[in-house]
Amino acid sequence: MSRFFYPKLAITNIRNNSKTYIPYILTCIGTIMMYYILYALSVDDALKSMYGGMYTQQMLVLGTGVIAIFAAIFLLYTNSFLMKRRKKEFGLFNILGMEKKHISRIMFYETFFIAIGTLIFGILFGILFSKLVLLILLKILQFDVKFGFSVSFRAINATLILFGIIFIAILLNNLRQIHLSKPIELLKGGQTGEKEPKTKWLLSLVGFISLGAGYYIAISTKDPIAAMYMFFVAVILVIIGTFCLFTAGSIMILKILRKNKKYYYKTKHFISVSGMIYRMKQNAAGLANICILSTMVLVMISSTVSLYIGMEDIVRSRYPRNIMLTCRVYETGIKESYNKVIDETLEKHNLELKNKVDYRFISFSSKIDKNEIILTDETSYNNSRLIYVVPLEDYNDLIDDKIELKDNEVLMYSNRDAFIGDSVNILGKEYSIKEHLQEFFNDGSSGMNVLSSHYIITNDMNMVDNLLVEVNKVDKRFETNMEYYLGFDLDANQEENMAVYNDLVERLNQENLTY
Repeated sequence: MSRFFYPKLAITNIRNNSKTYIPYILTCIGTIMMYYILYALSVDDALKSMYGGMYTQQMLVLGTGVIAIFAAIFLLYTNSFLMKRRKKEFGLFNILGMEKKHISRIMFYETFFIAIGTLIFGILFGILFSKLVLLILLKILQFDVKFGFSVSFRAINATLILFGIIFIAILLNNLRQIHLSKPIELLKGGQTGEKEPKTKWLLSLVGFISLGAGYYIAISTKDPIAAMYMFFVAVILVIIGTFCLFTAGSIMILKILRKNKKYYYKTKHFISVSGMIYRMKQNAAGLANICILSTMVLVMISSTVSLYIGMEDIVRSRYPRNIMLTCRVYETGIKESYNKVIDETLEKHNLELKNKVDYRFISFSSKIDKNEIILTDETSYNNSRLIYVVPLEDYNDLIDDKIELKDNEVLMYSNRDAFIGDSVNILGKEYSIKEHLQEFFNDGSSGMNVLSSHYIITNDMNMVDNLLVEVNKVDKRFETNMEYYLGFDLDANQEENMAVYNDLVERLNQENLTY
C-alpha cells in the first residue's frame, strides 16, 4: 500500500464532504483571523508608543484571553456536528475491513490538512485586515495614523500554539468517539436520536447559585478597587451558571412542565415540550455559547458607543481647565509668584485667561466610620475615602455670595458617595455641616481617582494645621503638605495652549517654583 494512500484518501474525503467541511473551515479561518488581529493589536509597538496606548493594550490582552477560551469551545462544538455526519462513513469503512487504527490515520491527515490550511489562510487574512482594524481603532481614539505595514511574529507564534492545541484536542476527541463506538453504532451515528436526558438537580442548583452569585457581585460591589478584582469572578460565575442552566436547568424546567398534566396534555404544548426535552442535551451548549457571545457583543458595543459619545465629558471631568498647575508644597508668596509668571507668559502670547480657579488644600486618605474621619496608613481600599480640606478664605474667592462659618461649622461636597449625616468628627472634634454643596471647583484629581472624595471647607485653620501633623504621624510613607492648585482656560487652539504651557513650565523652572 502506498505511503500516500491515507493522505490522498483524507483529501478525497474532504472534497466529497465539502458541503459540511466548507462551513467548518470558514469558521476556523474566521476564528483564527480574529484571534491574530486582537493579539497583534495587543503587542503592536506603534499603538504602545502613543499616549494611553499601553492601557488600551491591557484591555486587548484581556480580550485575547476571552477569545482563546471561546475559540476552543466554539470549534469543539462545531466539530461535533461534523463528526455526527461522518460516523456513517467511518462505520462503512470499518465494515469493509478497515481497522480503527487505519480510520484514525485518515482522521489524523484530515485534521492535519484542515489545520494547516485554516492556519495559513487565517493568519494571512489576519495580517491583511489587522492594519485596517488598527486604523479604525486609531480613528476612534483620535490618534495620529502612522503609515506602514508590519507583521507581528509574536501574534503568529501565539496563534500557532493556541490553535495547534485546539486542533490536537479536536483530533483526540474524534479518535475517542471512533474507538469507543461499535461498527453498527457508527453506521447509525447520523440517524441516532437523542436519548432522554436525566434530570440533574445538583447541576441545576449549581447553575442557579452561580448565576445569582455572579449578578449579586456585579450589583452589590460598590468599591471601585474591589470591583476590578471581583469583575472576572463575576464573569466566570455567570458563564458557569449560564452553561449549567442551559444544560441541566432547562431540562429540569421542561420535565416539571411535563408533570403538569393541565399544561402538558394540550396539542400546542405536548409536541414542543417533549421535542425540546430530547433535543436540549445536544443543543444546550450551543445555545449557551450564543447567549454568552451575544451578551458580550451587546456589552462591548454599548460600552464603546457610550465611551465614545461621552469622551469629551470624561476628559473635561478629569481636566476641568485647559491649563492646570499644582504646587505640591505651598509657602508664603507662592500664589503671587505663580500669578506673576502666568501674567507675563500670557502677555507674551497676547492671550487672556478665563475661568480661573485657584485655592490651597490638603489631601489624605482615610476611612469613614459613621460620621467620623479616621486617619489610617492601611493600603486596603475597602471603605477608604480621599479627603480634601480647603480654607474658607480661598473658597470665598471663587464664589460671588460670600459664606460665613463658625469655627465648629464646615461645608461638605462629595463627588460620588454622599456623606451621610449633619455633622462630621475630625480629630475627636464634632463639626456641624452647614451645607452639603452640589458642586465644587475641583482640580480633576477626584474624577481620576478610584476612591470617593469628600471636600471639606473650613474656617478653622487650627484644625488644618493639626490635621497636617496627625496625617504625617500616621502615614510616614510620604510627607503631606499644604498644596496650591491653579487652573484656567484660554481662548486658543490646541497648539497655542501647548505653547503657553511649555513656556509656563520653562518659566517656573527658571524661578525654581515647584509644580
